[in-house]
Amino acid sequence: GLSQDSITEWQRKVAWMYYLAGDDNNARAMAAKAMTGYGDFAVEAMWVGALAAWRQHDCVAASAAFQNVAARAGDVDLRAAGLYWGARADMQCGRPDKVEGRLKNASQYRETFYGLLSRQALGIKDAPLKSNAKVFAGDWQTLEHRPNIHVAAALVEIGENGLADQVIKQQARIGTAAEYPALVRLTSALDLPSTLVWLSHNGPLGAAPPVEARFPAPNWTPDGGWRVDKALVYAHTLQESRFRTDVVSKAGAYGLMQVMPSAATDIARKQGRIFDRTALSRPGTNIEVGQSYLEQLRDQSCTNGLLPKVIAAYNAGPGPVQAWDAQAHDGGDPLLYIESIPYWETRGYVTTVLRNYWVY
Repeated sequence: GLSQDSITEWQRKVAWMYYLAGDDNNARAMAAKAMTGYGDFAVEAMWVGALAAWRQHDCVAASAAFQNVAARAGDVDLRAAGLYWGARADMQCGRPDKVEGRLKNASQYRETFYGLLSRQALGIKDAPLKSNAKVFAGDWQTLEHRPNIHVAAALVEIGENGLADQVIKQQARIGTAAEYPALVRLTSALDLPSTLVWLSHNGPLGAAPPVEARFPAPNWTPDGGWRVDKALVYAHTLQESRFRTDVVSKAGAYGLMQVMPSAATDIARKQGRIFDRTALSRPGTNIEVGQSYLEQLRDQSCTNGLLPKVIAAYNAGPGPVQAWDAQAHDGGDPLLYIESIPYWETRGYVTTVLRNYWVY
């Protein structure tokens, strides 16, 4: 027979299928069965049951279920989600005394989607990002004896950013922990965003890179100039490619914003330009095509110009978004819309890109 873990997994899947079909009674009943299990599947089932209770305006049951999710989730994103939605349910139940505590707990997870929403609800203002870190005189003194630093700077000077990236990564591997902060600031000053993201995830043990390293904002301009909010374009770019200009997906999507050549050809034709696939490795061209596609999606009826739907369509395509609109049970609630997206990947994509956008 099936293990308890497998049974819980299937119960969670069935609860989710009932939920997507708008059958909240059966979604809650199946989720309740799965909740007797252990581990991530049981917590995910609790989440489905909580959403179904919310959709039925059963704020008492929803609050308790979201609270359980927050208490048992190992994943910080889901923990913050449970706290935030628990606060929503308490507000709906007329229990404002519980709301602030939940929001404060969620606000600790400041680089999660719901952590940022909680901070905004509490009126907490975070310092804006600096586009390029300032290199201090002490940084040069720390690094000037490293030949790799001089080589990297010279490579950037002649436009060989890919080689400069390799040299800085090599220096990070052989350098000392004390040199790491200076290396991060120098990389930012050299305008090497993909290297900066790599450094932020590959620092010495215990190192805490600045938020600007995890969310770089390079000094780039699309070929046609900026028409879409730069922060939104970079929010997509960070998620799509981590700012790698030369990455190609298995599906054949190219570069920074993972542009499909067919979409690029279509956009170029509408703009009266000749499309050159090799140009998609150039930042200016790739983000020009990417922002043009965002504009197209914004203007389509399936998104109605609503940002969560535009982001969902960028990931899944306009066809699925149109289908979800036809079978929506979200009552016009944008957060419930996001949490009810059938595709697991797209749900995560929307919350991650929105998180990135708000950080930027």
